[in-house]
Amino acid sequence: MNSPIRSKEFGNQEESIVEEFLKTLKPSYNRTNIKLTLNLFFQNIRASKKLKDNASIQLKNITLNDVIDFQNKIETRLDSGEIGPSYAKSSLFYIKLFLDFLYEKGTVKLFYKPPNYLRVKKNFEVIESVSCHSGISDFERYLELKNYAFIDQYTKMVKMFIQEVFTKSNEEFSPELLSYEHFTQYEAKLRKRLAIEEISGPTVYQYLKALRLFSEYLYKEDKTDFTYKIPNELTLHSRRVNVHVKVNEIIMLYESIIKNSEHKMRDICIFLLLVETGSRSVEISNLNIDDIKFTERIIVLRSKKSGQRTLQIRKDVIDFINDYIKIRPNYKPDEMENALFLNKVGKRINSDLIYDIFRHRNESVFGEVRYSPRAFRHTFITNALDNGNKIEEVANTVGHKYLATTLYYYFRNVKRIKALAINRDLYEGDLYDH
Repeated sequence: MNSPIRSKEFGNQEESIVEEFLKTLKPSYNRTNIKLTLNLFFQNIRASKKLKDNASIQLKNITLNDVIDFQNKIETRLDSGEIGPSYAKSSLFYIKLFLDFLYEKGTVKLFYKPPNYLRVKKNFEVIESVSCHSGISDFERYLELKNYAFIDQYTKMVKMFIQEVFTKSNEEFSPELLSYEHFTQYEAKLRKRLAIEEISGPTVYQYLKALRLFSEYLYKEDKTDFTYKIPNELTLHSRRVNVHVKVNEIIMLYESIIKNSEHKMRDICIFLLLVETGSRSVEISNLNIDDIKFTERIIVLRSKKSGQRTLQIRKDVIDFINDYIKIRPNYKPDEMENALFLNKVGKRINSDLIYDIFRHRNESVFGEVRYSPRAFRHTFITNALDNGNKIEEVANTVGHKYLATTLYYYFRNVKRIKALAINRDLYEGDLYDH
């Protein structure tokens, strides 16, 4: 792979604003790469407007077309193999940061959001071959004859499934090449995305329903000798399910961390924060050291879904976090790394790792993955409502954007309480005497 193109220096007019922008960034950002990206961005604007190399750019005149043109250039270089996906994504992210900075200064009035994915030729070739394949159009007609609704949605989901399978194998799409393992492997991928709250339960069910319909069609056409069946526990996700973890099960999982985890102090803190705050796993992974206010016993949680919120937590949990901070240097993080929780190589943990922590503990205690990190969020909300807290207060605490989301738990709780005839308390028993 060729090295990224080196650009010329900034014009005098841009240099001061770029330096001002760089001062607003976190220390962890690579300023050399950011300056290189902005140089290329300005060069691209000069070229498109047929300006001289050293001509100054009026930043207030930057348009969305200028940004999209630069994005297209980045994608072209990615397609050619000149740059990799990581370089391409970071370049567009730096442009977004710079434009956000200019927007806050009142210099520009445009909003740019980089694409969630970047174009890769091979993927588009797979999608094109899938879309044109007679098996897909026949599947659409099969759904029409069965009078199914959402035919376009099911067809799109099947195309995504086929893209996943045949992009990895580098084979041409053919229904006869599909195996039952392809379906279960895709199911496992969806399970993991569900566990880390990347997608919802009902969405997983819709994907799997599309696969079930597709497998039924292939079987009836004698193209396969099997049909795919959605597991019962995932069928439940056709409607939202409120998972409630019992107190004794919480204690069993906690004890398993104490006995078996290679990173006891870190994993205890993560576990207790999920139980204590009802937070999302991504909010735990987003935590920085300065998000913990030890004296006030306050934690600041952030996510794209809920924005930022501040919660007070128990002294017990603060004490555990304080103990973890003392051993955090053992992970040998970079001096600029501000993440609270680190993986074994000293980098910020992600939602996948948190899921894996719970998977190992579940398998150790129950012999199966019974509860994901999401289950403790559901349990927190359920207990908060059971204990008479106002719905609005619970919604604010857990970061529900819409009150209707919390109301769902309320109505589920009414049914559950009537069935159990008891009022459970999340902290029944001493969770911390271990």
